[in-house]
Amino acid sequence: KFFINIFFPRICLHCKNDIHYLSENILCHRCHEQLKKIVMPLCAKCGQPIDSGEHCYTCRKLKAPPKCSFIRSCFIFNEPMRSVVHEYKYNDKPYLAKTLGLWMRNTLKINSEFKDFHFLIAVPLAKKRLASRGYNQSELLADIIAKDKDFAVIQNAISRIKNTPSQTTLNKEERKTNISGAFNVLKPEFIKGKNIILIDDVVTTGSTLQELAKTLKEAGAKK
Repeated sequence: KFFINIFFPRICLHCKNDIHYLSENILCHRCHEQLKKIVMPLCAKCGQPIDSGEHCYTCRKLKAPPKCSFIRSCFIFNEPMRSVVHEYKYNDKPYLAKTLGLWMRNTLKINSEFKDFHFLIAVPLAKKRLASRGYNQSELLADIIAKDKDFAVIQNAISRIKNTPSQTTLNKEERKTNISGAFNVLKPEFIKGKNIILIDDVVTTGSTLQELAKTLKEAGAKK
């Protein structure tokens, strides 16, 4: 391993400084310390950190309950997490799924809200984007999580039937419109009556997760 690192040195994905050749980390110690875990108190619905109360201002204004029972994330999407996700999604580094998936699995394991959830579905990519990227980053994360015997991935039960433009530059209402009708259930018998955890790499407004949850519930998913 020492000789491998002479020719292919390990570097921090954010600051690009060298990492000790024996380390399995993807960030240097300084950058890793800058990661901000999402901890209580947080909104019971969307999972956003809040100062007090049960729900954030946005969720308190909702006229109808969201289709997702609740949304939870591991970290605030700031630097250096932004750099890690960018490398994972856009710079052909699927091996990062191992670290990110383990972080997600740990969050699921310590959170009692998930005790009745044992099935995973990764947010599907449109065929065009999947062909361009070569892998579905959410599927790789789900596969890592499912190496724990408490979880199982439901595969090939849902597809993305709409080649939606990237959500990155859209506001909340535009995202909601953009993703509407994007998913189709292929195998409702795999969905009916199950409590399902939806796996995605980044949550911004939650529009994608809510649309997917809506589609799954229409096919008989319990939660």
